[in-house]
Amino acid sequence: MQKEEKKNKNQIIDYDGMERFFFVENMDESDWKFGGVAISSDEILKPFTKSINIIILSAIIVIVITILISIFIGDSIAKPIKETVELANRIEN
Repeated sequence: MQKEEKKNKNQIIDYDGMERFFFVENMDESDWKFGGVAISSDEILKPFTKSINIIILSAIIVIVITILISIFIGDSIAKPIKETVELANRIEN
């Protein structure tokens, strides 16, 4: 395995070029380190990626709904004003 200097000391580039997280456990009784669990970065980050995608999709849906509600409320406020202006114009003429 090739170790590469990164921000995270547990992150390595494995022999197949895949980015992996390598986990090591200290054994206090013998001052040894026990390790050997390497998990693909994609596998570890998959739940976070899925959560981020759900949050982005939810935000887009909320924005679209907000825009539609704003248009509806704006029309309901503007319609009586337009009718009043038209009535005032007719009275003027």
